Amino acid sequence: MRVHRLGLVACMVLFIAPGAWAQNQFTHVRGTIQSFDGTTLTVRKIGGVADSFVIPSSARITYNKIAHLSDIRSGDFVASGGVMQSDGKIHAREVRIFPAAMAGLGEGQYPMDTPKSSMTNATVSAVSTNGTVSASGGTLAMTFHGSRVAGSDVCTGHAAAAGAAGCTGTTSLVVDSDVPVTALFMGDPSLLKPGLAVSALVAVGSDSRLAARFLTVEKDGVKPVR
Repeated sequence: MRVHRLGLVACMVLFIAPGAWAQNQFTHVRGTIQSFDGTTLTVRKIGGVADSFVIPSSARITYNKIAHLSDIRSGDFVASGGVMQSDGKIHAREVRIFPAAMAGLGEGQYPMDTPKSSMTNATVSAVSTNGTVSASGGTLAMTFHGSRVAGSDVCTGHAAAAGAAGCTGTTSLVVDSDVPVTALFMGDPSLLKPGLAVSALVAVGSDSRLAARFLTVEKDGVKPVR
């Protein structure tokens, strides 16, 4: 099976953490699971250093499956990092289909660190294809809840951003034929087995312990985003 290694964004950064988590700075931990005793996960990071943190019952554990543009339907919530090309359109670098339980997380469209790049977390309103879906790619039309700064007609950013008015924005995304598409599925702690790759967002929780909020773990040879 071909494994997609998507380099533009880490899936876990797409989410907004509720409650006490929202007040903390998250750390992105990537590596290989060394051990899991049912409560504490130890990850050997790239470079050989090991980190240990608690896996609370509230942690979202997910895994990826390889998908295709033809799997995307109107109403699906997707996330994609893209780059504005010379044709004036945003071209996806990757597309990720969220499960229904995670729809709306990190919703909006906002710039990333790389010039002309943006992150879009939005609901698909239409899928158009160029001939055969698997061979020719297509375009996703999407809507999202964002924010509008006073004096601007542009709806962008996150919904309910500080000092901005909420709005509904529309956007389109070109998905070229070589763009990897993956579908995210909800998992459980049974996936946390030694030797598997894992990507996690961890922070100090309300009990002062370092704990994971979101994790994506390798399953069936498909590894989490690097």
